[in-house]
Amino acid sequence: MTKLSALTGAYTLDPARTRIGFTARHTMASRVHGHFTSYDAHAYLDAETPANSTIDLTIHTHSLHTRNPQRDQHLLTHFLSLADHPTITLTSTDVRRRTPTSFALTADLTIRGTTRPITLDLHYRATDDGPRLKAALTVNRHDWHVNWNAATTLLISPHVTLELDAIATRRP
Repeated sequence: MTKLSALTGAYTLDPARTRIGFTARHTMASRVHGHFTSYDAHAYLDAETPANSTIDLTIHTHSLHTRNPQRDQHLLTHFLSLADHPTITLTSTDVRRRTPTSFALTADLTIRGTTRPITLDLHYRATDDGPRLKAALTVNRHDWHVNWNAATTLLISPHVTLELDAIATRRP
Protein backbone atom coordinates (compact mmCIF):
# COMPACT_ATOMS: atom_id res chain seq x y z
CA MET A 1 0.00 0.00 0.00
CA THR A 2 1.21 3.46 -0.89
CA LYS A 3 1.36 6.11 1.83
CA LEU A 4 -0.52 9.35 1.27
CA SER A 5 2.70 11.38 1.37
CA ALA A 6 4.01 9.49 -1.69
CA LEU A 7 0.97 10.41 -3.77
CA THR A 8 1.74 14.07 -4.50
CA GLY A 9 1.51 14.56 -8.24
CA ALA A 10 -0.71 14.89 -11.30
CA TYR A 11 -3.46 12.33 -11.96
CA THR A 12 -6.28 11.36 -14.26
CA LEU A 13 -9.09 8.86 -13.67
CA ASP A 14 -8.71 5.32 -14.98
CA PRO A 15 -11.70 4.85 -17.33
CA ALA A 16 -11.74 1.07 -16.81
CA ARG A 17 -12.08 1.40 -13.03
CA THR A 18 -14.09 4.59 -12.61
CA ARG A 19 -17.83 5.07 -12.23
CA ILE A 20 -19.42 8.51 -12.30
CA GLY A 21 -23.11 8.10 -11.70
CA PHE A 22 -26.34 9.15 -10.08
CA THR A 23 -29.39 7.75 -8.34
CA ALA A 24 -32.82 9.38 -8.41
CA ARG A 25 -36.20 8.34 -7.05
CA HIS A 26 -39.06 8.03 -9.52
CA THR A 27 -42.67 8.11 -8.31
CA MET A 28 -41.28 7.98 -4.79
CA ALA A 29 -40.96 4.20 -4.96
CA SER A 30 -38.42 3.01 -7.51
CA ARG A 31 -34.89 4.26 -8.02
CA VAL A 32 -33.29 5.07 -11.34
CA HIS A 33 -29.55 4.47 -11.51
CA GLY A 34 -27.43 5.96 -14.25
CA HIS A 35 -23.84 6.70 -15.12
CA PHE A 36 -21.71 8.61 -17.59
CA THR A 37 -19.14 6.86 -19.75
CA SER A 38 -17.27 9.83 -21.21
CA TYR A 39 -15.43 12.43 -19.17
CA ASP A 40 -12.14 14.25 -18.83
CA ALA A 41 -10.59 14.46 -15.40
CA HIS A 42 -7.41 16.05 -14.18
CA ALA A 43 -6.21 16.29 -10.62
CA TYR A 44 -3.17 17.48 -8.80
CA LEU A 45 -2.81 15.99 -5.32
CA ASP A 46 -0.63 17.71 -2.75
CA ALA A 47 -0.34 15.40 0.24
CA GLU A 48 1.53 17.89 2.41
CA THR A 49 -0.78 20.86 1.73
CA PRO A 50 -4.20 19.57 0.58
CA ALA A 51 -5.42 23.13 -0.08
CA ASN A 52 -2.98 23.20 -3.02
CA SER A 53 -4.73 20.19 -4.59
CA THR A 54 -6.98 20.72 -7.60
CA ILE A 55 -9.60 18.65 -9.36
CA ASP A 56 -11.22 19.45 -12.70
CA LEU A 57 -13.87 17.11 -14.07
CA THR A 58 -15.79 17.54 -17.32
CA ILE A 59 -18.56 15.03 -17.95
CA HIS A 60 -19.79 14.69 -21.52
CA THR A 61 -23.55 14.70 -21.02
CA HIS A 62 -24.27 12.67 -24.17
CA SER A 63 -22.68 9.63 -22.48
CA LEU A 64 -25.53 9.22 -19.97
CA HIS A 65 -26.78 5.63 -19.61
CA THR A 66 -29.63 4.28 -17.46
CA ARG A 67 -30.10 0.96 -19.36
CA ASN A 68 -33.18 2.38 -21.03
CA PRO A 69 -32.46 4.23 -24.30
CA GLN A 70 -35.87 5.93 -24.37
CA ARG A 71 -35.40 7.26 -20.83
CA ASP A 72 -31.83 8.31 -21.66
CA GLN A 73 -33.03 10.37 -24.60
CA HIS A 74 -35.78 11.90 -22.47
CA LEU A 75 -33.31 12.86 -19.73
CA LEU A 76 -30.81 14.27 -22.21
CA THR A 77 -33.38 16.29 -24.13
CA HIS A 78 -35.81 17.51 -21.49
CA PHE A 79 -33.90 17.47 -18.21
CA LEU A 80 -30.27 18.15 -19.14
CA SER A 81 -30.89 20.12 -22.35
CA LEU A 82 -28.02 18.41 -24.17
CA ALA A 83 -28.21 20.66 -27.25
CA ASP A 84 -27.43 23.75 -25.16
CA HIS A 85 -25.38 22.15 -22.36
CA PRO A 86 -23.12 19.35 -23.63
CA THR A 87 -21.09 19.12 -20.41
CA ILE A 88 -21.38 18.99 -16.65
CA THR A 89 -18.32 20.38 -14.88
CA LEU A 90 -16.83 20.25 -11.41
CA THR A 91 -13.94 22.56 -10.55
CA SER A 92 -12.41 22.42 -7.10
CA THR A 93 -12.06 25.62 -5.10
CA ASP A 94 -10.71 24.17 -1.83
CA VAL A 95 -9.54 20.87 -0.37
CA ARG A 96 -9.23 20.30 3.39
CA ARG A 97 -8.21 17.16 5.23
CA ARG A 98 -10.96 15.92 7.60
CA THR A 99 -9.52 12.60 8.73
CA PRO A 100 -6.47 10.55 7.71
CA THR A 101 -8.58 9.05 4.91
CA SER A 102 -11.08 11.76 3.97
CA PHE A 103 -11.10 15.29 2.62
CA ALA A 104 -13.70 18.02 2.32
CA LEU A 105 -13.74 18.98 -1.36
CA THR A 106 -15.39 22.30 -2.11
CA ALA A 107 -16.09 22.85 -5.78
CA ASP A 108 -18.17 24.71 -8.31
CA LEU A 109 -20.62 22.31 -9.95
CA THR A 110 -22.11 23.43 -13.26
CA ILE A 111 -25.16 21.62 -14.62
CA ARG A 112 -27.34 22.95 -17.40
CA GLY A 113 -25.52 26.29 -17.37
CA THR A 114 -26.05 26.94 -13.65
CA THR A 115 -23.02 26.98 -11.35
CA ARG A 116 -23.40 26.44 -7.61
CA PRO A 117 -20.87 25.66 -4.87
CA ILE A 118 -20.92 22.22 -3.29
CA THR A 119 -18.91 20.50 -0.58
CA LEU A 120 -18.54 16.75 -0.53
CA ASP A 121 -16.65 14.22 1.53
CA LEU A 122 -13.99 12.61 -0.63
CA HIS A 123 -12.76 9.35 0.82
CA TYR A 124 -9.32 8.13 -0.10
CA ARG A 125 -7.72 4.71 0.09
CA ALA A 126 -4.25 3.89 -1.17
CA THR A 127 -4.04 0.88 -3.47
CA ASP A 128 -1.21 -0.61 -5.48
CA ASP A 129 -2.93 0.74 -8.61
CA GLY A 130 -3.18 4.32 -7.33
CA PRO A 131 -5.47 6.25 -5.02
CA ARG A 132 -9.06 5.06 -4.85
CA LEU A 133 -11.46 7.98 -4.46
CA LYS A 134 -15.07 7.63 -3.38
CA ALA A 135 -17.67 10.32 -2.85
CA ALA A 136 -21.43 10.73 -2.84
CA LEU A 137 -23.46 13.90 -2.53
CA THR A 138 -27.20 14.46 -2.58
CA VAL A 139 -28.26 17.62 -4.40
CA ASN A 140 -31.58 19.23 -5.18
CA ARG A 141 -31.87 19.10 -8.98
CA HIS A 142 -34.11 22.18 -8.95
CA ASP A 143 -31.09 24.24 -7.79
CA TRP A 144 -29.63 23.59 -11.26
CA HIS A 145 -32.96 23.92 -13.12
CA VAL A 146 -32.98 20.21 -13.99
CA ASN A 147 -36.67 19.71 -14.58
CA TRP A 148 -39.04 19.31 -17.47
CA ASN A 149 -42.54 20.30 -16.37
CA ALA A 150 -44.93 20.45 -13.39
CA ALA A 151 -45.74 16.73 -13.61
CA THR A 152 -42.10 15.70 -13.31
CA THR A 153 -41.78 17.97 -10.30
CA LEU A 154 -44.34 15.74 -8.58
CA LEU A 155 -43.33 12.35 -10.00
CA ILE A 156 -39.58 12.56 -9.58
CA SER A 157 -37.91 13.41 -6.32
CA PRO A 158 -35.93 16.65 -6.41
CA HIS A 159 -33.09 14.89 -4.57
CA VAL A 160 -30.48 13.19 -6.73
CA THR A 161 -27.42 11.45 -5.34
CA LEU A 162 -24.25 12.02 -7.37
CA GLU A 163 -21.67 9.24 -7.02
CA LEU A 164 -17.97 8.85 -7.74
CA ASP A 165 -15.95 5.66 -7.38
CA ALA A 166 -12.59 6.05 -9.11
CA ILE A 167 -9.03 4.89 -9.35
CA ALA A 168 -6.65 7.77 -10.09
CA THR A 169 -3.57 7.02 -12.17
CA ARG A 170 -0.47 9.18 -12.25
CA ARG A 171 0.01 11.26 -15.40
CA PRO A 172 3.45 11.19 -17.01
